[in-house]
Amino acid sequence: NDTTVYVPIQFHIVRKTDGTGGETIKDILANLCKLNDDYRHINVEFYLGGPIRFINQDLLYTNDFATGMANFFMDLYRVPGMVNIFVGNQISGGVSGGTTLGYYTSGLDIIYAIRSSVHGSATTLTHELGHFFSLPHTFFGWEGSNYADVMAWFIGDTQTDVDCSKN
Repeated sequence: NDTTVYVPIQFHIVRKTDGTGGETIKDILANLCKLNDDYRHINVEFYLGGPIRFINQDLLYTNDFATGMANFFMDLYRVPGMVNIFVGNQISGGVSGGTTLGYYTSGLDIIYAIRSSVHGSATTLTHELGHFFSLPHTFFGWEGSNYADVMAWFIGDTQTDVDCSKN
């Protein structure tokens, strides 16, 4: 399709209740440019649907899955008709076992990302917007697998080394 689809984004910079912390506007705008670079090949362009909002709330700044308070506040502050992206400081109580950089929740239709993953070269929002557009993870079913053992046969091969016509 040669027609560009324009998608409005509402960014919410989450800070501590006292107004400190929070992502910079410069990093938010740099990541918006990165999003547009990443989605350009499929004719999707994101734009600021409204001014960047600032939310001063500790319970959203540190997003704790266990309490569900972050979801309460995101539902309270989200703007209908736009992709709502909340950029806070930390996600705790996640199920990944590592540092969770961001997530999309279809129940609220929002994205939450931590500030260290939102800057000019970061791909966290690119990934989470893929979920917004209903793309699943390509690695479901691989959880808990030892990737080195599973992929050992492939190490060192390049696309030119593998005959894809046989698959």
